[in-house]
Amino acid sequence: MTSPFKGLKSRFVELKIGEDTIRARPLVEDAEAFLTMKKEMTQEDAKIVSKIMVDMIVRANPDEDKEDIEQFVARHYGELLMKVAVIFGFTTEDKVLELKKKLPGTG
Repeated sequence: MTSPFKGLKSRFVELKIGEDTIRARPLVEDAEAFLTMKKEMTQEDAKIVSKIMVDMIVRANPDEDKEDIEQFVARHYGELLMKVAVIFGFTTEDKVLELKKKLPGTG
């Protein structure tokens, strides 16, 4: 029987964002910070979410320029936010697709 944990610390999560596939490396600390977000987020909460997304990508892509990654996050913020929620198990890909269909101009 193969362990579900073996080598996990070295693996990446691949995310399809627009036409690109990027790598991210989530940590427990990211999930904990994400979990503390309130329904009505403050500017401080939003900064924490932004940091989570940038840090996850930076960890998986240490040779890339952090400012370039920040710009990527800025340009794909909503999609990344939904993907992060799926990574941490707060929603499913199906629920995200269902929500997107309900949004004006996306269905």
